[in-house]
Amino acid sequence: MDLRKDIILPLAWLLTPPVLIGLIIEFLVHCNIYLLTVNNFSNISLTIIQIQATLITLIIAIIALLSGLISKSYFGIPINLYYTERKPHFLKFNVVLIYELLLVILNIFAHILELYNFVTTVFITSISIILIFVIRIFEIFNDQTNAYKEIKNYFSTLIDQDINYSTLGTKFIDDWKKLASSQSYEQFCEYYKLYKKLLSRIINKDRDIDTINSFNTNIAFSLLRHESLSTKKKGVEFVINIYNELSELLVRTKNNPKIDKPIYLINHVAKDWLETVHALNINEIEHLKIKQFLKNALLLSAYFDNSSNNQSEINVIYEIGYNLGFLLDTHSKYEQNANYYWWGEMINHLDYYNSDIPEIILEKYLKINAILNFYICKGYLIHGETKLVKEYLFKKLEVISLLFSSPNFKFLPLLIEVLLVHCFMYHISLRIPEKRVNKATRNNIKNLITDKEVINYTELFFWQLIQHPDYLTKDIEYILKETINENENFNTEFNVSGVENVESKNISEYFLYITLMVNRFSFKTNSNILKILDVTNYRSYTFENIQKSLKIHFDELSKIISPNYSDVDEMIHTFNLFMSREIKDLRIHQTKKAQEEFTHNQVNLKIRKLLLDSFSNIFDKFSIPYGIRDIHKHKIHLLRVCDYTEILNNEISPIYLNKSFEILMYSIVKILKVNGINEVDRLKDLQNDSKFREFITNGNYFILLGGMSIFSQKDHINSQKHIDFLNERNLITIPYSKVGIATNTGEIYINITDVIVDIQSPSIEQSNDINFSKNNDSGTIIYNQGSGINLEFNESEFEQLITNERKIIDISVNMEIGIKEQDCHNRQIVIIK
Repeated sequence: MDLRKDIILPLAWLLTPPVLIGLIIEFLVHCNIYLLTVNNFSNISLTIIQIQATLITLIIAIIALLSGLISKSYFGIPINLYYTERKPHFLKFNVVLIYELLLVILNIFAHILELYNFVTTVFITSISIILIFVIRIFEIFNDQTNAYKEIKNYFSTLIDQDINYSTLGTKFIDDWKKLASSQSYEQFCEYYKLYKKLLSRIINKDRDIDTINSFNTNIAFSLLRHESLSTKKKGVEFVINIYNELSELLVRTKNNPKIDKPIYLINHVAKDWLETVHALNINEIEHLKIKQFLKNALLLSAYFDNSSNNQSEINVIYEIGYNLGFLLDTHSKYEQNANYYWWGEMINHLDYYNSDIPEIILEKYLKINAILNFYICKGYLIHGETKLVKEYLFKKLEVISLLFSSPNFKFLPLLIEVLLVHCFMYHISLRIPEKRVNKATRNNIKNLITDKEVINYTELFFWQLIQHPDYLTKDIEYILKETINENENFNTEFNVSGVENVESKNISEYFLYITLMVNRFSFKTNSNILKILDVTNYRSYTFENIQKSLKIHFDELSKIISPNYSDVDEMIHTFNLFMSREIKDLRIHQTKKAQEEFTHNQVNLKIRKLLLDSFSNIFDKFSIPYGIRDIHKHKIHLLRVCDYTEILNNEISPIYLNKSFEILMYSIVKILKVNGINEVDRLKDLQNDSKFREFITNGNYFILLGGMSIFSQKDHINSQKHIDFLNERNLITIPYSKVGIATNTGEIYINITDVIVDIQSPSIEQSNDINFSKNNDSGTIIYNQGSGINLEFNESEFEQLITNERKIIDISVNMEIGIKEQDCHNRQIVIIK
C-alpha cells in the first residue's frame, strides 16, 4: 500500500471541504450574517459529537458483519475486500474510518472553542460519507453475479499492472482449487482464460518459467487428484490446453522466443493424467485433443537441450503414446463404439511433408516425433491392435511414396519410424524365444509382418531407400539400439508384461541386412554405404560359426523385406570383402599408432624399474656381505616372450614379474647346489607339518625364502600352530616359486646389480606363433588373426605390420652371490624343494 497515495491524499481531499465550509460559516456568524439563532447550543453540540462517535462503531460493526457473512472470493480476491478496499477510489474502508475519527477530533476542538456551526457542518459531512459508504457496501447483497463480473474485470486489469505476479497467481490458484469441483464448464473456462492471460504476462514481461512450471503443476495436481471424475477430467484438459497454448506462443515468437527454459509438467503428473484418461469412457477419450497435445509437448521439448529433466519429459510423452494401445484394448473389450480413425490418426505423418514447425528445431522435432510414432505403434502391436499399424503406417507408405520426390518431404524421420517398427516386429515375431513373449502377441505380430500386403508396402518403401542411400547413417543404428533396446517396464501401472529387452545383437543383424541390401541394389556409383558399419562391432560376424546363423537370419529377413530382389549369398560375400579391407586398414592404423606410443612410452625402462624394485624388496635383506669374501658374478637369462605392442602400452603383464622371480629362484638354488648346499624334499623327507617345524627349529633357521607352497601346511593338523610358527620366522614369499631356502642372517649374500630388458620387433622368420601363409605365385601373405576372416598383405606391408604389432621381450639379470665360508655341516642354509 502506498501511504501517500492511498491514505494521506484522499484524507486531505475529504477533510478540506468540511473544514473550509465550517470556518466560512463561523466567519459569517462572526460578521452577524446568519439565518437562524439557537440558544444553549452547547448541549446540542455535545450530543452531536456522541452520535458521531457511535457511527464510527457502526461502521466497524458493519465490516465485521460482512467479513463473517461473505467469506467468498473470486479469482483470489475476497468479495468484501474488493468492495471495501479495491473498488472505491476514495472511500476505502481504512480511509473512511480514519476520516471519521479525525472528524470527531475536529468537532471536539470546535466544541471547546464554541464553534458550534463548525460542529454542525462537520457532522453533516460525516453522516453523508457514512451513508455513501453503507449504500456501496450493500451492493454486495443486491447482485453477486455483478460482483463476479466486476472482480473478474478487476483481476484482468491487475494482470496488466506491474505487480507481484507470484502473490497474485498463488492466491488465484488457491481460490481456483477450492472452486474447481463446483464450477460449471463455462466458469472453469473463464478461470482458465484469466490464468492463460496471467501466464502470457509472466512470459512476456518476466520470462519466469520456473514460476510457470510451479503454477501449472500445482493446478494440475489439484485437479487430477480430486475425488470427482468430472474435476479430474478438467485436469486432463488443463494439461492439454497448457501445452497447446505454450507451444503456440513459442511458434508465434520463434524469432525472439519468450520461453527460454524447458516446460516441465507432464513428467510430474503423467501417472495421475493417465489414470484419469483411463477412467473416462471411450467417447470422452476420443473428444480429447491428445494428438495435438503430444505434438505440442514434443515441440516444446525440441526447443531445449537433452538435459536429464528435458529427456524425462520426452520419455513420458513416449510413455503416453505407448499406453494408447492399452487404453484402446481395455475400453474396446467393454465398449463397441471405438472410432478407429481417431486412434489410427495418432500416428502423425503430417509434419513429414507439411510442417509449420520452426526450421531451427525441425530436424530434432521430426526425429522425436518419429520415435513417438514408434511407441504408439508398439503399444498397438503389444495390445493386439495390429490392424491400426497396418492401415495407418504400412498402407500409408503407398500414399506417402507419391510425395517422396517433393522437395518439402522429409524422408529421414519416416525412415526412422519404419525401421523402428519393422525391426521391433521382426524380433518379437521371429527372433525372441517363445518363453519370453506372450504367444498371442507373437502370433499377431508374425501374421502382420508376413502379410503379403505389408511385405509389398515394405518393399516399396525400401526401394525408395535404395534410391536415396545417403539417408542410411550410423545415427540410424544408434537410434534403433537406444530405442528398441530400452527397458519395457517404465510404467508398471499400465504396461502389460509381455516382452523383455531386445538384444542389441539382433538389432545389429537387422541393420546389417538393410545396409548390405541398399549397397547391393543401389544405383548410386562410388557410394560408401558400407562405411557406416562399425568394424569393431561387426567383426564377430566374420567368424565362420556366426556366419552360418547370420545366413539363416538373412534368409528370414529377405522374405519380409525384399523377396523380389534378394541375394543373401552375394550380400554376405560383399560383407566379407568389405570387412577384410576395413580390418586390414584398421589393423595397420592401430599398429602404427601403437608403435608411436611405444616409442614415446619407453616401455623397456618401465619393465626394468618394475623388476629392479621388486627384486630389491625381496633380496635387500641378503645384499650385505657380512664378511663373505667368495663372491661370484652371474648373468642369468630370465625370460623371452613375444607380446602385442598395444598390450605393452596399456599395462605391464604380471607374467614378466612372476616368471622372472620363478626362474631367478631356480637359478639361485642351482648355484647353491653347485656350492655344496644340501637339499631336502618337503614331501618325502618332511612328510608332515610337525616334522617340517621340527627340522626348521633344530637347524635354527629363522629366514624362510621361496614359494609359499613350500612352507605352507600340508596335513592341516594344528593349523593355528603352523601359522604361529611361520609368523615367528622371517617369511619372504616369492610368487610362483616351487623351491625355497631356509637360512639365517649372514649365511648367504645375494645382490641384483642390474636388470637388462631388451625389446625388439620380430622379423617374419621369428614369428612362428603368427598364423600366416605365403602364396608363392602372387607373393601375397594371408594373415588370420582369429577374426574368422583372412587379411591379404604384400610382403613389405606384412613386415611393417609385424614390426609395429609385435615385440620380443628379452629379460636378464646381473647378480652377485656368495656363501659363508665354513664347514658344510655347520652351514645354516638348506634348500627345500
